[in-house]
Amino acid sequence: MGAPPKKKRHHFVPQFVLRGFSADGASVPTFVLETGELHRHASVRGQCAEEYLYGRESHMEDAFAESEGRVAAVLRHLAAEDMSPFAGEYRAHEFPETLAAFQELQAHPLHAVREYVYYQAHRTVASTAALDEAIDAQAKRWLRSDPRLKPELLEMLDRVTIKPSDTIVSERAG
Repeated sequence: MGAPPKKKRHHFVPQFVLRGFSADGASVPTFVLETGELHRHASVRGQCAEEYLYGRESHMEDAFAESEGRVAAVLRHLAAEDMSPFAGEYRAHEFPETLAAFQELQAHPLHAVREYVYYQAHRTVASTAALDEAIDAQAKRWLRSDPRLKPELLEMLDRVTIKPSDTIVSERAG
């Protein structure tokens, strides 16, 4: 058996975002909706996180950490009113025609922000559950349209769920 992963606690709201609401950089005021309790100095490290949320392998957590590091640097420049990294045109509305143009687009700080916003919106349990539901519905549509499937197998489709085995939702259930 291998060693346990180094990154056990996975944040669905990055710590650098939480620290933006912190007076001391280590704690944030936290209101617990379920109980109505206010914790004035809850640890940043303990908020908006679950153990192994993205699985026991560290691929996703490492990718999020890399993206968050780039965005944190961009936000530090903005907070310091340093606009020098933003020089040059950023054309996100056009697909680059060459690899060089794509690499230039990727190097711009606003690309890091766009990428981060996209990942942040899709790294939640709710987003993954919605994707799992869409996969189930689409797979069943395809199967129902296949003339080779026998009617008794088609009837069974309503009693099963078809989904990937390596998503946040499946990791939580397992």
